[in-house]
Amino acid sequence: MKTFKFLHLSDLHLDSPFANIGGVSTPREVNLLKSAQVEALSNAFKFAVNEECKFILIAGDIFDTKYSSIDTQFSVTELLNMLIASDIKLYLLLGNHDSDKIDFLSRFKNVFVFPTDQVIEVSHFDEGIEIAQIIGSSYQGTNKEFINSALKQRRSERLSNSNSLNDIVQIGIFHANTRSANSRTNSIETKSSPIDYTYNELDIGLLAENSLTYVALGHLHKYQVIHDSKPLICYSGAIQGRSLKPSECGEKGGVLVSVNNSYTSHKFLPFSNFQFIRQEIVIRESISIPELQERIIQELELTILMPVVLRLTLKLEQDTYSNISRFGEQESLISSLRIALNTRNIFLESIDFSIVNISNGALQAELHKEILLELEELKNDPEIIKELLSAELLLDQLDHTLDLEELYTNSRERLISII
Repeated sequence: MKTFKFLHLSDLHLDSPFANIGGVSTPREVNLLKSAQVEALSNAFKFAVNEECKFILIAGDIFDTKYSSIDTQFSVTELLNMLIASDIKLYLLLGNHDSDKIDFLSRFKNVFVFPTDQVIEVSHFDEGIEIAQIIGSSYQGTNKEFINSALKQRRSERLSNSNSLNDIVQIGIFHANTRSANSRTNSIETKSSPIDYTYNELDIGLLAENSLTYVALGHLHKYQVIHDSKPLICYSGAIQGRSLKPSECGEKGGVLVSVNNSYTSHKFLPFSNFQFIRQEIVIRESISIPELQERIIQELELTILMPVVLRLTLKLEQDTYSNISRFGEQESLISSLRIALNTRNIFLESIDFSIVNISNGALQAELHKEILLELEELKNDPEIIKELLSAELLLDQLDHTLDLEELYTNSRERLISII
């Protein structure tokens, strides 16, 4: 078995409109988003060239709609010619967003498009030697068990034909959901992203029984490993985020797969130059609105290193929250921040304001700190110190729901050290 590497991508969604995204309004900002998709694809293809990958898999949804712009087709053409020059083959399939308009890609000699009406195998050769068999089918939306039925048949044929049981790497590529064998439960189903059971479903057990080494999946936009033993099954996720949905936020990219004899490893790699992010900033002390704006900008500059669309959650101390909640102050802060942040390619979608939740322990520590500061100021007046210690006046002025005995003990020890 030959050692080699390949790249797994999916859900490019080229020519996404990026419409109605808060904080993104000017033509410059919209164009920055739209160009980010092609730039992410360019980053991925250049990486594959530099890493000397033998081929690239794209598991569906190359375009966002059935129409692709001339500019995007031109950019994709340039990138495919780059792959041709490096002798890198591209295997791709159609997703539910793609259409026959993608046919222009199949005109390139290094591109193979899997059909929609059957699951087929293609062999990849390197220097005349077969190094991998790739099994796949484009999205088939009318029969969700279409792929599973084909995998069952393939399993039976392989078991009855001993010549088909070889050590060549078997790789699957599909645009689908997954489910455990004999189960309706998808291992990656969540409340926020319920599974559509009318969609193509892959049976994980059948994938294993077909002796597949790696299965490249598309359709879900978040990178996920859903089976970490043979077969290794991964969603590479979208190559570029498109909104502030949780599945679209954060790093986006692809999966580099390395095959070394019988061992297969993988690594997620970020390729996007533009992110959608949700971030929280907590400010526990009382500060003015101008100071608040400066603090926000400083913190964002430290944590954000590329163009982003940002949804910010701002948790503030009570007085600061009260000041910013006065009529028009929140809107004024958001407007001012947008102007300041846009020059840094941080596009502020919205801010959610709330009061910071101070725990009982944190409040006690803060009170303790304030008491000691007061006592430091009284250290030159022994009579007042003695009066405080004897009368235990400190305790009477505090919230008795706290652990006051411990607080007083600590304060008394500190008082004694001052005297």
